[in-house]
Amino acid sequence: TAIQVQGSGTVNWTVRQTLNDPNAFGDPAFQDPDAVVWVDHPDSALVASAVSTGVQGNYAYPPSFAKVVMNSGTGTVYATFIQQYQD
Repeated sequence: TAIQVQGSGTVNWTVRQTLNDPNAFGDPAFQDPDAVVWVDHPDSALVASAVSTGVQGNYAYPPSFAKVVMNSGTGTVYATFIQQYQD
């Protein structure tokens, strides 16, 4: 799975992922979205980054869900995730 993150303005962002399913409403452990365990990406270039011109990374194993969290800033952050079979 390929990842590209870019933004504008002054931003600080982190790519996070989980193997939990936040939509597993039948599982009492995850009915509360706050119970989902989100983990920072293992590549330090995708954690607490202030780069807005573009950063690329990947997943050796795809998570169930991934997201980009804007830690601080006054700009915007965009992320694209592409799985290998989708080109």
